[in-house]
Amino acid sequence: MQMTVRQLTQRESLQAVANRLLPALRSIGERYCLFTPTGPHPHARTVGAYTAQSGTSTIYKVAILPAGDSSAYTGTDMDSAWAVIDHKSKSILFGPQDGIQVSEDGAGIGPYVFGQLIRLIRTKEDPGSYRIIELPFPSQPVDPEASAQWEVRSRKTTAILENHGFHVSKTATGLVANAQRFSSLTERWNSDKISFLPASRLASLFNETVAGQEEIRAGAKAMEAHAQELQRQLDGHGSIAAEVVALKAKEKTQQETIDQLTEQVSNLLPLQGQLDALKETIASSPSDAPIVPSATIHDETLNSSVPPLVQVHRHHLGTVERVVLAILGLSIAAAAITSALGG
Repeated sequence: MQMTVRQLTQRESLQAVANRLLPALRSIGERYCLFTPTGPHPHARTVGAYTAQSGTSTIYKVAILPAGDSSAYTGTDMDSAWAVIDHKSKSILFGPQDGIQVSEDGAGIGPYVFGQLIRLIRTKEDPGSYRIIELPFPSQPVDPEASAQWEVRSRKTTAILENHGFHVSKTATGLVANAQRFSSLTERWNSDKISFLPASRLASLFNETVAGQEEIRAGAKAMEAHAQELQRQLDGHGSIAAEVVALKAKEKTQQETIDQLTEQVSNLLPLQGQLDALKETIASSPSDAPIVPSATIHDETLNSSVPPLVQVHRHHLGTVERVVLAILGLSIAAAAITSALGG
C-alpha cells in the first residue's frame, strides 16, 4: 500500500529552515542603545545582529541583550525578531512564530527590534521585490484567563506589525498579518524611548554611574557612622532611663499617698459645719455666764447647784474641743498633701 506524504506549505518549509539555522547564528555586529522607559532610570543595553546561511536560504536576527552580556546570542525569542529569506523562491518569512516577546512593557522594544531587522535586511540584501509570507496569529485559547492574555498580546503584536507596513485581518481560521512586498515595509520605532548610544556618550554615562555609586557609598558610610553615634549616646544614657523609671515609681507612690490624705480630709470636712454651728451658739450665749470652775474643783462644782446655763455652756465647750481636734486633723492632712506635692 502506497502512503501519500503531505507536501509542506511554503511557510512551513521556511519555518523548518529557520528552526535549523537559529542555533547556528553568528554575530555580525553589536551596538549600545540607551533605553529610557517610563521609569526614572534610563539604562544602556546591547543590540546584537546575527546571521546564518544554508544553501539558498539566509536568516537574520536582531536581539537586545543586557549591557555587558558576554554571550553573543541568547538562544531565546525574548526581545528579538528574525526573518528567513529564500532566494530561490524570493520569499521572506518573519518570526518568532508566536510573536515578539518583550521583557519590559512600554519600553518600545518590540517596534525597535522589528525596525532594526528590516534595516539590517535592506543593508545586507536587496529583496525589495521579495514576497512576504503570511503570518498567522496563535489560536485563541478557550480558557477565559488565557483568552484575555491572548487578546492583550494580539493587540500589541498587531500594533507593531501595522506600524511597519503589515496589514492584519481576521479570517475564518483567525488573525493573519501580510504584506505584498518587502519594499512596502517601513523602519519605525520610538527614538524617545530607545536611541543609539555612541562611544563618547557611553563613557560619559559610565562615569556618571561610577560617580553616583561613589556618592551612594559615601552616604551609606555617613549613615553608618551616625547610627554608631546614636547607639553610643543610647548606651551612655542608659542610667538616665533607669532614673526615669525610678521617678515614675516615686510619682506613683506619692499619688497614692495624696489620694489617701485627700480621702481623710474629705472625711473631716463635715465637722466644719458643726464648728460653724457651735460658733453661732456660743456667740448667742449671755456674756455674763459664769466661768467654768477649774479642774481642781471639778467634783465640787458637779455637786453644787449650778445654773442650767453653766451646764449647757460646759457641754458646748466639750464639743468645741472635739471640733478643734478635727480642725487640727485638717491642718495636718493639708500639710501632708503639701509635703507630698512638694516631694
